Amino acid sequence: SAGEYLCLPGEKIMKIRDIDFVAYPVSDLKRSIDFYTNVIGLELESTFEDSYAEFDINGKAFAIGMYPSWVPGQTKGAVAFNIEDIYAAREELRLKGVEPVSDVIETPVCRMLFVPDPDGNTFLLHEKPKKE
Repeated sequence: SAGEYLCLPGEKIMKIRDIDFVAYPVSDLKRSIDFYTNVIGLELESTFEDSYAEFDINGKAFAIGMYPSWVPGQTKGAVAFNIEDIYAAREELRLKGVEPVSDVIETPVCRMLFVPDPDGNTFLLHEKPKKE
């Protein structure tokens, strides 16, 4: 029902600072990198392991990746909201009855957490730069 996630007065509400990237699931990272660089003309900025790649577009990132909770062709992409402290945000979500669909994913440059909305869409909370 409407309002079931509302906070009581004085409760902490995480602050979204920006949109860091939009991402699509892919089934073959190398093939998709080839498509987005050689067909679409994007410039590859970085990759992580064999599961994730980012392209810079005017200071914002478009990402492609392979994660267990993403189903290419069914998961329609995801937005990544930038936050200051991913572990505090995860705890806040759990206290509000929202269980993330992943553990915190640690990369060399950031932390990510996949979170479902009430309709089953998945978005990411993205801590970059990493809080020490």
